[in-house]
Amino acid sequence: MNILSFLHFFVFLFYSCLLIFLLWKDPKSLLNRACAAFFACLALWSFTYIFVHNFNLSKDTARLFDNISSIGWASFGSFFLWFSLIFTEQKKILKTKIISPLIFIPSLLFICTQWAGLLTTDYIKRPWGWEAAWSSSIWWYFYFYYYLLFTAIGLYLILNFRRKTKEPIKKKQAGVIFIATLITFSLGILAEVILPGLHIHDLPILGDVNTLSWAFGIVFAIAKYKLMIITPAAAAENIISTMADSLILLDREGNIVNVNKATLYLSGYGNSELEGKSVELFFREKDFKSTLLNKAIKREIIRNDEFSFKTKTGDNIPVIFTSSAMMDEAGGIAGIVCIVKDITERKLADENVKNAKDELQMILDSVPAIIFYKDIEGRFIRVNKTLANSLQVPIKDIVGKTTEALFPKEQAENMRKDDREVIVSGKPKRDIIEPYDTPGGTRWTITDKIPYQDKEGKVTGVISLSKDITVQKQSEEELKQSHQRLKKSMDATLDTMSKIIETKDPYTSGHQHRVCQLAIRIAQEMTLPEDKIEGIRIASLIHDIGKIGLPTEILSKPTKLSDIEFSLIKEHSQIGYNILKSIDFSYPVAQIILQHHERPNGSGYPNNLKGDKILLEARIIGVADVVEAMSSYRPYRPALGIDKALEEIFQNKGILYDPKAVDVCLKLFKEKGFKFE
Repeated sequence: MNILSFLHFFVFLFYSCLLIFLLWKDPKSLLNRACAAFFACLALWSFTYIFVHNFNLSKDTARLFDNISSIGWASFGSFFLWFSLIFTEQKKILKTKIISPLIFIPSLLFICTQWAGLLTTDYIKRPWGWEAAWSSSIWWYFYFYYYLLFTAIGLYLILNFRRKTKEPIKKKQAGVIFIATLITFSLGILAEVILPGLHIHDLPILGDVNTLSWAFGIVFAIAKYKLMIITPAAAAENIISTMADSLILLDREGNIVNVNKATLYLSGYGNSELEGKSVELFFREKDFKSTLLNKAIKREIIRNDEFSFKTKTGDNIPVIFTSSAMMDEAGGIAGIVCIVKDITERKLADENVKNAKDELQMILDSVPAIIFYKDIEGRFIRVNKTLANSLQVPIKDIVGKTTEALFPKEQAENMRKDDREVIVSGKPKRDIIEPYDTPGGTRWTITDKIPYQDKEGKVTGVISLSKDITVQKQSEEELKQSHQRLKKSMDATLDTMSKIIETKDPYTSGHQHRVCQLAIRIAQEMTLPEDKIEGIRIASLIHDIGKIGLPTEILSKPTKLSDIEFSLIKEHSQIGYNILKSIDFSYPVAQIILQHHERPNGSGYPNNLKGDKILLEARIIGVADVVEAMSSYRPYRPALGIDKALEEIFQNKGILYDPKAVDVCLKLFKEKGFKFE
């Protein structure tokens, strides 16, 4: 390797370090990225010339590396012009769709012509390595004029920006870049045009080294004048312009002086439409402006008050409003700063929570077992109709009462003792057999008590699920019969829950029952144990219970779901798990429901489980779910038919669906004549 190759290597390292520094300093800055892209071209140019100036390489190898280097030197003018447009803040030009093709298509064209041999025709061996011989075709002249034109436009933009900008530091930055570019441009003309025109060929072409003068100018501007470094003022302006909440600046009379982009987006107005207008354009509440000004005079802060925000189209948007007065140097009011936060989504979420609570109460009331939730003080927080009916007391008269207020002392003490044990241990207590007095006489129940935990894992109460076993206590024969009734009661509960889910999503009516039919048949054909089959039966009947927590508009939407809407739909497995995880079905029902959309290749949700990490029961329901769903009507598409459904599971056997379950399912339909009832 000769001295020129070492020189190119050093220049390559210099450009690479500058590139990394700029991206590390502020990778989100468009100016930093443009300058980094420019240095990337120069770094590539320098790297390839390490080999071009190595006379030990063959001519063909030198030609190859020179062609690769054209990606750098042919793009020089385009990237410089792009950098100049960004530096001089030509935002309107940059937003024009045609500008990017106009800037970069010429450089791509000249890269192609170089590879086609139309720019350089031959390579001559010199003492310092290989030197390209430019062609005399029209393409060389086109390239030369492209280089002159783009560089000249960039220089003009920088010089004009320096003349017009009122910021001293930007004037100095523009001056340094202009001089550095002019020196680089002049050296390039001297080396590439004047010296060859005078037939002086004893000097190697070092275009990538000449551009060091431009790079040094950039380094000087960064070090001396903070080029491409975020200043506090720029940061503040950037934060205000990009902040999600609306910011409105008022004068002392309550008229609009300035707003940020978020306000324009929220209101639908343009800047010119708002300047000088009263703040009452947005807020129509009675005496809003006078109240705002009075509080500003008293230097009182309005914090998180809820108002309606009036848009240009007349829509009323619920917002949280905060304001405070800006004081001048004399202590008087200079203006008022208002921050407006759109809470539409929060309001919708609150409404969804309320609806979910109502739906939860519907579920609880539909369950024949006694269900209630008590806090750590023993007060009833939520109860179902079954308890209210047994006590012959309205639900509203039970909520807020303690155990002692509703039951005799001895019974209340036993209940509280069990509650305390569950709260202290944090563990469920199951199969508690206890009596309680009602107006119709003493009843016996078998009760499961489960600790209720908040998000931090702290126990905040007890959930109780009680089943009446009075008849079982009277005789052993009746106890046996009662067990059968309990199972029927559970089935009724499952059926009720299934119907509630279908009420929420009417377009999938009967879906869970049909999935249950197919899943049970697959499990039976696979000769699974009876307990696993029973677990599959229960889980498949309520596998979509999590849809209770989803908005009806999304479930019944007749068009394709957006990414956000589909991500909400994908939450239903987790929601179903959260609803059922504390209930002991004697089978892993909650886990099956959580995993029924997991796939063997790990592409499922919510936890991307793979292969045998997914419960067999969940894999079986997953196959049955897809077959039933594809063969049935949906609001966003007609039924695809059973043949299409079977083709889907066959093509993705072992990828998305369990291969054994798929084989059994195909056999059921094609050989054993299975049909949904």
